[in-house]
Amino acid sequence: MSPRSLLLCVALAGLVPGVAAAAAPSSETTRKVAASPTVEIRVDANTEVRGWDKSEIEVGGTTSPTISTSKDKVVISIDPADADDLVVWVPRNTHVKVKTRTGDIDIAGLTGAATIETTAGDVEVGGDLRTLTVTTVSGNLEIHGVSTELVAATVSGDLDADRVRGRVRIASSSGNIRLTHAAVSRLDVSTTSGDFRLVGKIEGSDKNTIKTISGDVGLRLAPKSPLQASLVTLSGIIDASLGTVTSTDERHATVSIGSGGPRLDVGTMSGDIEIERKR
Repeated sequence: MSPRSLLLCVALAGLVPGVAAAAAPSSETTRKVAASPTVEIRVDANTEVRGWDKSEIEVGGTTSPTISTSKDKVVISIDPADADDLVVWVPRNTHVKVKTRTGDIDIAGLTGAATIETTAGDVEVGGDLRTLTVTTVSGNLEIHGVSTELVAATVSGDLDADRVRGRVRIASSSGNIRLTHAAVSRLDVSTTSGDFRLVGKIEGSDKNTIKTISGDVGLRLAPKSPLQASLVTLSGIIDASLGTVTSTDERHATVSIGSGGPRLDVGTMSGDIEIERKR
């Protein structure tokens, strides 16, 4: 075959179905990092962060991110005009910081810490993070596993968390809050019109507070979980069906469950308050 015929066959191969063309350049970028780095991600795009057992990060997707590295810190950013879905693999013990306006955030497989700031994006976190701090306006939060501290602030997004242990501090305007399989050592919840519900137990000796304007409060406590609670509602209803209940009137009650245990103050203007035992 002549050289001209050979070149013609190669050119046509890319046009004929079933004939392999030249491979496209990979969109993945890899960097060696410390075992426990800080990774900052600044992007307006859907972002997935995954933990793995490697001392490196890998950035994949259809974007061309800007990556700057130092000894213990990596910053990943994307021009808003080029924003697209992003997948980032990091060492499990990483402290991840993600900031976005509208992109959804999905984090899984990490055991370190995460700090998340978003306006309207939904957030889902799975794994067993030590600490998690989340700030959002209208995005919903779904959290699975925090071992030491959860701090969350939301305006109208709902928060649904399970397997949360340690200190919990949540502020919300109208979003509903639900904690399940919880073992909380310090609880500080403030909400305007969203409901709050906890299924699990409150531990430790610190003073705990739940304050709402019109949201209802529901506690479903684990068996043999002691608690000393003060309940106040201005126009709602108090329903406490366990422990020793002392009522000064229908709007004020103290509940003593078991001997000792943590202290809890619950106050609401027009919301109802209910305490029951988990079955």
